[in-house]
Amino acid sequence: MKTWKVTYRHGHFIDQETQERIFPVQGAELVIVADTNAFSNIDPTGEFKKPMSAEEKYRWVENEKGPKNFAKILNAGDQLFFKILIPKTVKGDESRQYAFTCRLLEDLYLYLIKGKDSNDKNSWNLVECKCELLLCIYGGLKLDGPLVASSLNNLFTKLVANYFRSQHSGASAAFYKFYVHESWRINEPQFIGSRSHEIKLDDLRIEVARNHPLVEGEQ
Repeated sequence: MKTWKVTYRHGHFIDQETQERIFPVQGAELVIVADTNAFSNIDPTGEFKKPMSAEEKYRWVENEKGPKNFAKILNAGDQLFFKILIPKTVKGDESRQYAFTCRLLEDLYLYLIKGKDSNDKNSWNLVECKCELLLCIYGGLKLDGPLVASSLNNLFTKLVANYFRSQHSGASAAFYKFYVHESWRINEPQFIGSRSHEIKLDDLRIEVARNHPLVEGEQ
């Protein structure tokens, strides 16, 4: 047993004697003695705004993106899957491969970029959509608490920052990272790589581009 005197700064533990970072080992139990106000139960990233109802979201998208320039692709409450492969593991990691589910807290829309060809899938982008992390369904990672985000890309970035910092990039292309509920099944030997029955958000974007202008801002 050793006593460490550290300062917590910008997400890191700094040894006060050496002024160097020290790295807690995954799963290690720590006994921390500190001032009463050294810890808080409030997320320092700020409060999370209440999700919009279906009608509120429709009107907001219509006002922000313009009439007939958007299309709903999923509903609030729908679940998505995504997976992460960790290039470099550290001591205590449960796995190199993880899969998660998340739930949309608002309807998910695509919007057409101004002046772009509506029949080109790359002309469509995702509208921000509040969402929450649900479960780790593969890899054995125990989630420490609720994780909510302003968009799917933001959810992926937050997950990496919370659990895989310095092990994985926080960047995410949601169109190719997230899979529609029930379209994806875990099969460990083929964990990484697409299969014919997987439906990515990009597949829904292709459908919208193919059918436009028949699908225009429908509720």
